[in-house]
Amino acid sequence: MARPIAYLTRKEVISSCHRLHNEKLTEEDNKNIYGKCNNYWGHGHNYTVEVTVRGPVDSVTECRFYH
Repeated sequence: MARPIAYLTRKEVISSCHRLHNEKLTEEDNKNIYGKCNNYWGHGHNYTVEVTVRGPVDSVTECRFYH
């Protein structure tokens, strides 16, 4: 008999921030070239990462649910 296949999914939301700025340029040139990415406090992005793994259930360690 074939072993059942189990799926496990994990979803996470992460944030990151950066600032593009060149010390060799003036503040005005930096703003013109990099726009909102030149914000003094940084410019952020949010990402959602979802990972699913799958595999056969181990017949020795599987859990059985009884009602």
